[in-house]
Amino acid sequence: MAKVGDKIEFNLNYNTESNFEFDNKMKLKYEGKEDDIIQLLEFGDVTLPLNSSLITGSQSLFGLKTQLKFGKLMVTAVASVQDAEKQTITVSGGAQTTDFNFKADEYEENRHFFIGQFFRDHYNDYLKTLPLVGSPIVITKIEVWRTTVGAATTDNRNIIAFTDLGESSPQSSLFSYAGGSYPDNSTNTLPLMVDTSLIRDISVVSNNLRALGLTSGVDYELLRNIRSIQNWVSSL
Repeated sequence: MAKVGDKIEFNLNYNTESNFEFDNKMKLKYEGKEDDIIQLLEFGDVTLPLNSSLITGSQSLFGLKTQLKFGKLMVTAVASVQDAEKQTITVSGGAQTTDFNFKADEYEENRHFFIGQFFRDHYNDYLKTLPLVGSPIVITKIEVWRTTVGAATTDNRNIIAFTDLGESSPQSSLFSYAGGSYPDNSTNTLPLMVDTSLIRDISVVSNNLRALGLTSGVDYELLRNIRSIQNWVSSL
């Protein structure tokens, strides 16, 4: 704390090891006499308290504050930025409740996926008749496999996942349309181009697929030690 004469005062509270930024305070203050026009001039950490329940004042401000006096007229002005956030917490029945807003398309983001490109291409057409789904395809069974997390299990497998498997419009130029309207292993020429004997040995499968011109992470993905999620294997 420093003081020059009886009008200028400087307060500083600064700690380089402070856990919170708002613990560090700095204010330069000029306080005039009773008959001066400039009653108060503050620069640094200031506040704007208001004696009203309708409009609340602001705390944790950083800027310039002045109080001027013109006869019986008092003027208080603040030019500042707010260094803190204000939050309201509602407690009901011993539990805290918080209101929040989000868009409908963000509700289940990254939770729903198309089984194949065919279903994405026809999604809007098949849902035009909601609540009746107009899809001619009925999925009777689906299996979900995931990478092993935690202790090893006895049902682990190594698999190759192909991007173009069952797609009528294959992404890779190596495969071409072979016939059929719906997703099927024989819809394109992938089963004819990729010899299953080349992908049985996990140690050489990547070399064999690269030799065919396929790119890892684009045309196929090699997954090691994955297991079936039994609760997801079901008939629909």
